[in-house]
Amino acid sequence: MMYTISQISSEGRQFRHHALLLTCSKFEDQGGLPVRAFRTLAEGLCGIRLSEVGDDEEVFWQEAARHPDVFIADRQRNILRLEEIAPVRNLSLFPPTSGFRRIFFIDRAERLNQNAANALLKILEEPHSSLLFVLTAKRTQAMLPTIASRCLKLPISLPDKETTSIENTFEKDDLNFFSSLFEKVAPTGAAFPSSLWEPFPLGADPSTLAHLLDKAEDLAKRYTAHILQDIIISFLSKTIRANATVLPHARFIQAEVLRWKDCEGLNPSPALWLLRIFLRISCSKGS
Repeated sequence: MMYTISQISSEGRQFRHHALLLTCSKFEDQGGLPVRAFRTLAEGLCGIRLSEVGDDEEVFWQEAARHPDVFIADRQRNILRLEEIAPVRNLSLFPPTSGFRRIFFIDRAERLNQNAANALLKILEEPHSSLLFVLTAKRTQAMLPTIASRCLKLPISLPDKETTSIENTFEKDDLNFFSSLFEKVAPTGAAFPSSLWEPFPLGADPSTLAHLLDKAEDLAKRYTAHILQDIIISFLSKTIRANATVLPHARFIQAEVLRWKDCEGLNPSPALWLLRIFLRISCSKGS
């Protein structure tokens, strides 16, 4: 029987198992479990909400790994060594802090070398009701048999990887605006706020402020809030990849987007949030 991620998320508690091995032939082509699939599993099986992190892959995995109830094995290494798995032992001793279970995620678990696999096996042999291990593999046969035997094996189906970029939703002039705007993100060494509540250093001239306000109002009329949030995160991720020194300041910009998402239920003005984010970028100290 093939399962969907939604089925596992909604019906998974009936499995009453501490370790799931999800197998799918598409894992290799898609680079592992998709962001949305992991987010769905974390919330449905463990009560861990990661919806505010967004869908950009690089940003999502970085932020999800910082959650106190989430462990994510290094997704970039071709081989997972003992050093990557060692933290699991200590983390497994503590109960979850926000969800009802702590999740340990090892994507493409066939990357485990012998020492790492043996260390994981010892932990899987001593299951705790407040822990959930989720492993993925292209096929069960690629796994160490002793580890596979400790897991509930669930073949899953995944949709084809989406190739449509969020940027295709935007007009060329709007993309050029975001591109030029994000060139102004302050690098490490430039002063940036110590708190999100610190007043903005409005150092821009009146004509620049008027331009940002007009652009914010125009974009808010033509695109939904979710699309605007996604394009900001997309450009922010590109900026970080191009220049890692901007990361400290970029985190403040990302925080603004997350606060915007949190306030959506209050029906705030997208134009005002856009303006706030534009000011955070364009009028930052040291820029």
